[in-house]
Amino acid sequence: QKNGSGTPVTPVFNNMTNEYYVELTPGTWILNYTLSETEQLWEEIEVGDDDFSSVYEFYTSQVVTGTLYYNENIDENLVDENKTLEFVPIVFYWDDFSTTVETSSNGTFSLVLPQGTLVDAVTQLGTNLKLVNGTQFTVNSDMEDIVMVARPGQSITGIISINRADNYYNSNVGGWESATVVAESLDYDVKWRAQTNDGGTFEMVLPKGNWEFSVISEDFTSGTNTTNVDNNNDTVEIIIYPVDSILSVDFFLDNSGDNNISNGTPVNYDFTLISLINGLDYQIDIDNSSWDGTGHADVSVEPGIYRISVEISDVNQGDLFGTRIMTGDVDFQVGMDSSTIQRSIGFDPEWRVSMTFTNESGGPLSEQLVRLTNVENGWILSRTTDINGSVVDFIAQGDWIVTTETVNDGVKEGLRTLITSSSDITSEELQMSTTQLSEVSFTLTEDDSGSALSGISLSLESADGLGAFSIEATNSTGFASNDLVTGNWVVSLNYTEDGKRWIVDDYSLAVVPGSDNHYNLTANLFVALTGNVFWDLNDNNASNIGEGISEVNMEFSNDLLPLIPIDSDDNGDWELFVPANTIWSINTSYDGFENVQESVSVSNVSNEVLLELTAGLVDVSGNISYDLGISSIPLEDIIVSIIPTAGLVREAVEPVLNSSDGVWSGEWSAQLEPGLWIVSASVPNQDLVIMGLLDVDVVDGGTLEMELTRGGLLDVTTEWLDYDGISRNIGEINDSNVVIDIGFGMKWIQVVDETGTLSLLLPNGNVQFSGDFDVEQRGISMEYMAGLGVDIYSGQESPILNLLYNRISNHDISIQTLNLTSGDDSYVGSMSDVNLVENETDGFVPVEFTLEVEYLGHESYDLYTVGGAISGSDGSDWTLEFNNGSGDWNTSTQFEVGLDNSLMFNDLNIRVTPANQSVAHSFDDGHMVTIIVSTQDGYQETHELIVRVPQIHGFVSNPMEEVYGVAPGELIIIPIEFTNSGNGDDKFEFGFDDSELPDGWSRTGPTSHTLGGFVSTTHSVTVVAPDVDNDEQFTIYVTPTDKAGNTYENIEINIMSSHPILKIENVQSRGGGEPVAGGQITYVATVSNDGLVDAEQVELVATLCNDVACNNPTSVSALTILDVSAQSETLFSFLFDLSDITTAPYYLVLEINSSVFGEENVDDSNWNEVDGIMIGSKNVDVRSPAVSDDESTDWIPYLLIAGLVIIVLYLTKSKSRRPGAPF
Repeated sequence: QKNGSGTPVTPVFNNMTNEYYVELTPGTWILNYTLSETEQLWEEIEVGDDDFSSVYEFYTSQVVTGTLYYNENIDENLVDENKTLEFVPIVFYWDDFSTTVETSSNGTFSLVLPQGTLVDAVTQLGTNLKLVNGTQFTVNSDMEDIVMVARPGQSITGIISINRADNYYNSNVGGWESATVVAESLDYDVKWRAQTNDGGTFEMVLPKGNWEFSVISEDFTSGTNTTNVDNNNDTVEIIIYPVDSILSVDFFLDNSGDNNISNGTPVNYDFTLISLINGLDYQIDIDNSSWDGTGHADVSVEPGIYRISVEISDVNQGDLFGTRIMTGDVDFQVGMDSSTIQRSIGFDPEWRVSMTFTNESGGPLSEQLVRLTNVENGWILSRTTDINGSVVDFIAQGDWIVTTETVNDGVKEGLRTLITSSSDITSEELQMSTTQLSEVSFTLTEDDSGSALSGISLSLESADGLGAFSIEATNSTGFASNDLVTGNWVVSLNYTEDGKRWIVDDYSLAVVPGSDNHYNLTANLFVALTGNVFWDLNDNNASNIGEGISEVNMEFSNDLLPLIPIDSDDNGDWELFVPANTIWSINTSYDGFENVQESVSVSNVSNEVLLELTAGLVDVSGNISYDLGISSIPLEDIIVSIIPTAGLVREAVEPVLNSSDGVWSGEWSAQLEPGLWIVSASVPNQDLVIMGLLDVDVVDGGTLEMELTRGGLLDVTTEWLDYDGISRNIGEINDSNVVIDIGFGMKWIQVVDETGTLSLLLPNGNVQFSGDFDVEQRGISMEYMAGLGVDIYSGQESPILNLLYNRISNHDISIQTLNLTSGDDSYVGSMSDVNLVENETDGFVPVEFTLEVEYLGHESYDLYTVGGAISGSDGSDWTLEFNNGSGDWNTSTQFEVGLDNSLMFNDLNIRVTPANQSVAHSFDDGHMVTIIVSTQDGYQETHELIVRVPQIHGFVSNPMEEVYGVAPGELIIIPIEFTNSGNGDDKFEFGFDDSELPDGWSRTGPTSHTLGGFVSTTHSVTVVAPDVDNDEQFTIYVTPTDKAGNTYENIEINIMSSHPILKIENVQSRGGGEPVAGGQITYVATVSNDGLVDAEQVELVATLCNDVACNNPTSVSALTILDVSAQSETLFSFLFDLSDITTAPYYLVLEINSSVFGEENVDDSNWNEVDGIMIGSKNVDVRSPAVSDDESTDWIPYLLIAGLVIIVLYLTKSKSRRPGAPF
């Protein structure tokens, strides 16, 4: 292919048509063929998706020769004929073609080129030698040998990028192809070329100088890179500019989950195209011009690999629908060829729903559990209201039933209403209010017995379209109740258990508060009439696996009720519920089987009826051929028998054989019951045999064609050893037989004689023998099994096969509890079920069990190992010990039983020591103690004991704060942190004494909490203050009560109305720095809040002033906004930019926005002590800047040198000698 991509392909020549044939992939290909030194073919071919043919002509060509020399001196023009380059490639370029030849061992080259072409010959010797030459010439008949001299050049590494730097054009880009890079210089006629690799890079060796680099392509525009190639510049990046593609994408709520926008709801939402190959990301916001109508955007995208990313919408930020992507492919690739990419992104259909809940008095239901039930599929969503009683969330599109219940001033209130989540309500604020609930009660009895029905849940359905649900089960008197909202309701029952069904037809109720809402309901008893329709293949008068008949039509009739038709299922089973104490007639109908009629009297319990169908005899026939050089077979020599397959218990049938003059014709016929049969034919005196499988249809019977073949003889003996080791055969066992399987479904039961042997003539192939039987020995039924295979060869008599039956090991035991010690005598359980008794050391009295093991196996001696496990999360803290009568307690033990030992072991002692009371949990079902008795070969038997820990109740609460503050018009959620110090699940009810609650204040929150033993949690109480600024202080008393009725110490919640009390404590510069004119400085101020409530959005204003009262402020100021929690301090930092400030004394003044918190609650003028007086400002001296590092200090050394010179001159200055001086 062009540009060197792909592998060269050689066409195939057809001598008949004188044409060449070739298969090519789509793209641009170069066709080249040199016929002779004067004729050559060069053509560029565009290959598309369709086949084509064409005729091409040869060009007049000639041989071009030359020599490649080298010279290391770039400035020397001489040619040293001794310096040739051997085996070096030279690339010749002309028009749109190129070819490469390699120099010979003496540096010469020769090639055929078309006449009249202008050729660039280029050689580049790589990054090591860095020799390069480019020579341009015209091919003509008068040309001389080409002389090329390679001289030193510079190595260049380059890369191609798309649209901008570092956005590489490589094989990760769709439609990537190797590109041709061209380097041109005004100093050379030759153009240097290089191909890019799959990483988008290329390499060249070029002479020094200024070069322009560009990319040759018809698919995109190339930029130009001009580089001075020298020792310093060795990298080049060329930018190409392909035409962008269009991403055409649809966004919609996928209502059907099929990614089909035609049945969805188009929507607009911000999205991002994220580059997966370090390219450009595209952020398309809602106002972007790429949007073309609702839900559709056309985005111009450069080549690359992208992912469509949509941020999850936020209902609290005003979004009206959800944006979780449910369907559609979010990844796509943009190639170099401009195209349109289609994508369809389906969101999970969810819409904004805003609901506010109030009680009947108009108070908000804060922290209230609200449930939404989907009308279509029953899904339940649970949401909790905020402090304003609101729920704002995305809810899946569709109809939802909203429910909640609460208690207001001791009155049960509730809500049940229907909403539709759709685009129509996204901007609505739904207001919902609870109303008083009515207690509706029922007493349920049975029509058959007149007795109360307990443990059954009635169904209630709103006749006003508000859904259906089941109420709590009836108690022992058949009583059940439920709190309902006012409206029309329908109660019904359709409950099935243990083959009984109780039905209460729809009964309408009109529920109104204050009226008598008790109803007596009678349930009609229906019982299950079940059974199976079967064909008794194994003749045991019972329905077994594989014998059931499907789609049998049955009609049930009764004198008082209409006829009921049903069909049996795939297994032949059927079920019908009919009124109790009725009589029914059953009639069956099924092709090929006799009809059955049966009368059934139904009582008040389920009834099972087995319906056995009998198939009639059908005609079967067949033909057995023989072509082994046998002209005929006398009738008396042939043995033909039809045998039932294993599992089909029928007698073998001798067919009728057709003959003529005493010679068998090969045809046979018989009448059989439907099923699978084996047709067996043999001629023993000629060792001929054949067996075939015949599937007899219940209507059409069947035929079978077979051909006799030569078989093999096999004698089989049987053997088994009795319990005393004496050898016997299975002929001594009543009704003994062997199962023979020759494959292909042909498996039958072969009866053996009293000798336990078989003599068989069988077809060639593998045969499997198996069998089993039970025999009583030592007063116990013991099972034996055998299995063996052998290959049968034609014309051969196989060695005698001994089928040995082995006794199956049996370690069965039975375990029961004989006795137990300790335990609570008042608890009525069983020997295996005990309730623990507390001891005096915060623990429980250990309990011991005595187990009896009865041996049911048939081994002489059996050794068993005993271990166990205790269930529950605290099971590891219990101790389980065993004693086999030796008196030693261990974590495991062993004992022996067996036929030659003892059949009973009644001294297996178990001791269970519970964990102490601070760890042991009380479970409703108790702790399961599993005793595991096992043998070494894997047998295992378990016995379960139940040890119940009595429940201990306890409640421990953490200390409350001394007082809780609430600002006017605000609320506070007060946590009651407590622990269920008891050992079991408990439900704590919280009673509230609100008698001190002032007018306008309210207290809300849940009134109960359920949690497990030893678990800690938090119960929340919400207190709302009126929007009135008055001084109030009061106490709410909370009384916890557990499910056993135990009451615990009151919890006091002290509450007072409060405000934030803010004070500036101090201010200092960060890091202790000083302000400098023209610089910057950061200050940190400490602001305290001594109030009981948080201060939100505290604004601290800092100003640099010319005077202490800040009557003349500078232009420098800063604002910092932070929250200050109650009873805490917060650091406010602010930056002063002193660019326009000159050196002088100033004052730092701080101020808090008292208009929000009240002047009486803000102290911002007493944070700096001056001469014993607290003021609200601080003196700040702005100093001059130090010498800058950027200022020139070069003069300093010169100054120092000059000073040193003066000192030296002074010290060495000539003076007159003193008298008497030596010199």
